[in-house]
Order: sequence, then structure tokens, then C-alpha cells
Amino acid sequence: MPLLFEQMSRGCGDPNCTHPNCAANSKTASKTDANAIAVKALDMVKASIGSATTTIQKVFCPNTLKKLQRVELFAKNRYLVALSLAEGETIRRILHIKHPMLQNAAIALRSLDGTIIDSSSNFFEENSKVRNSSMELVPGLISMGVQCFRFFNCEMYYSNEELDVLEYALRHSPLEKRLQFFLECLRLRRRERNMWADTPLAKIFLPREEWHLLRTRAILEQVNIALQKAVNERNHDVYALFDRFDSDGDGCLDYQEMQRLFEWMQLGFAPKDYYEVIRFADKRNQGKISREIYQTVFELPTAEEVQQRLRLNEEKKHLKLALKQTATRWRCNNCTYVNSINDTTCIMCELGWSGRRECPKDKWMCAGENGGCTFFNPKTQFYCEVCNRARPDLANVRL
Repeated sequence: MPLLFEQMSRGCGDPNCTHPNCAANSKTASKTDANAIAVKALDMVKASIGSATTTIQKVFCPNTLKKLQRVELFAKNRYLVALSLAEGETIRRILHIKHPMLQNAAIALRSLDGTIIDSSSNFFEENSKVRNSSMELVPGLISMGVQCFRFFNCEMYYSNEELDVLEYALRHSPLEKRLQFFLECLRLRRRERNMWADTPLAKIFLPREEWHLLRTRAILEQVNIALQKAVNERNHDVYALFDRFDSDGDGCLDYQEMQRLFEWMQLGFAPKDYYEVIRFADKRNQGKISREIYQTVFELPTAEEVQQRLRLNEEKKHLKLALKQTATRWRCNNCTYVNSINDTTCIMCELGWSGRRECPKDKWMCAGENGGCTFFNPKTQFYCEVCNRARPDLANVRL
């Protein structure tokens, strides 16, 4: 319809065209306004659709037919390419100067969410739903490509419609391959968030019949991270603790024993969360968690690796203690000034070793809780230099 309207109103571009429906034909060119031409073009399209004897050559001139063939070619051959910012600006310049290559190609620039920023005059948008060989409505190529690019960019928040499109695009990829690919991409990128288990994207890595376990899996991932920190930062021997809470010595812990184990390690979760995770770990419904399941489900290192980490942490602790005892100077964590080991506070910013503000030995602090300004004054002065309040222990000083 747009091509027919263009042909009847402005012509096909060939001044020698003799087709009766083309405005380039001076003998049959229409002198009516655009609305009348649009009505006539619509009537011609209806007639060509309803009549089996009307051929397309009677409606379109040869040059317009070539344009129509290119449009059909564009519809069957669509490509989606990720561009850098510089490459995108180059393509945009090509669009604005109307490069000759656009006669044989239709181009559109999109943002990462699929919104069209700029396009050539011969570009037309693809339908969000197309029919496959089985005449079923499926997502279009561009729709799938945009969601795949977002997946490659490690985005984690999708609407239900976007998840359906992404799931259809990845339908031939096994679930474990999807997760492996995503985690590898996430490892190579700098993202503010790398916890995906509690986001809508988690559905892509699970079969639909397990979507009700998304919350439990998210809690499990957070518990696993807390257990790793307990080993690396607090020197907890997770296997020795497992044996310690195994009261009957059968190599397994029931739900209550497992919950007491996690509470003793102070992982920071509610009892209900512990129960959901332990219940999820007991896939055989035995009411107990074996040592092997404990290691596998909670992604713990082996017992030998745990012992090695504990030894390394102990060695680092002794090394830091030795360095602290033999050091003659210390560096302030706030202003990085190097102070003498005899100074308990930094000379420059008056912060102590702990990084907190502390009063030096040769000064007194104006009592802030009584309305003072907390300024550090020399002990040779009896009144604050800032607010003129008396020194707190002045009553015990004889003048």
C-alpha cells in the first residue's frame, strides 16, 4: 500500500514511465489531492486481492515492482549485529547522507532494549510474532536477537513476555550449557550485581516444573556464599563442626541438627530459611543429610582443601602479629601518614589504629555529651579553645 501510494502521487522516479497508475506518466497522472489518491490506491489493493484475474503488473509499474521485490527480500533476510558506539555513529551518518548502498539494504539502529533510534526510509519493522513452517505463531528474529543480546550482556531483569521470547530463542540449548555460558560471561564483566538466583533470569536455568523452587535456590546460593566466608574469614572447619553436631555418630545430621549447626556458625539467616534449604538438600526424603550431600549441595571444598585454607589463614595471622610486634612505624588508614609506633593516634588526622577518632595522650577532649564541641585541647589549657567550656576534670585541679 505505501509503495502504491508513492507511485500514484510522486511517481516511480523514471520520467519515461508509461504505466497508467504512475504519476510519472504525464498522460494519466492524477491531479487530485493526497486523500483521493489514498482512497483510489486502497480500492485498487482491495480489487487486486478479491479478484483472481487481476495481476500485480496491472497495479505496479516496473520500477515499483523492483522496490517491492527488494522489500520482500528484506523481509526474508534480517540480520542483527552488535555495534560499538563509533560503529553506530558511522551507520547513522550513512543513513543521513542517504548512501547509495541503502538502495539494496534497509538498516535500523536500535538501543539495547530494542527501541529503534534511527532507520533508513525503506526499512519496515518486523512483526513481534511470525508463523513458522508449522504455521505456529513464534517470536520474530529481531525480538529473539534483542533478548539474546541482553542475555549476553548479563542482564538479569526481564518481563514475562521477554522471558518467553528468550526461552524460545534458547530452546535448543541445554539448561546446564545456558548457566555455564552465562556464568562465564558474568565472570568476565564488571557488574554491580552478580547474584542472579533471586532475579527473573533464574527461570531460564530451570525447567518450568521447578520454578516454584526459585526462592529456595536463591537462599541456597546465599547460604553457600556465607559458608565460604565462614571458612576463609572466620576459620571455621565445616567438617569438624559437622562431626561435632552428629550426636549419634551415624555420619548424618537430621533437620534439627543441621539447623543448630548453621545457627552456631551465625550465617545470618532466619530459621525458616534454614529449614527450606535443608529440606531442598534432602532430595531422597530421608529426613537426614549425609556428609556427601552436605559437601555437594552446599558446594563446600574438600576436607583437605579446608585444612589447607585454615593453615594458610593461621600462618597469615601469625605473620601479621609478628610484623606488628617488630614494626617501628604504622600507616594511618585515613590519611596514609606514617606515624611512630609510640603514637597511639595519627599526628595529622588524630585517628587511632582502629580508624576511629581518639584523643591523644597529651590532650583532653571537650565533653560532647554535656554540650561541648569534642575538640582536642592541650592539657596546658583549662578551657576549650573553641567553645570556652571548662575542662571536665577541672574540679580536681588545684590552682
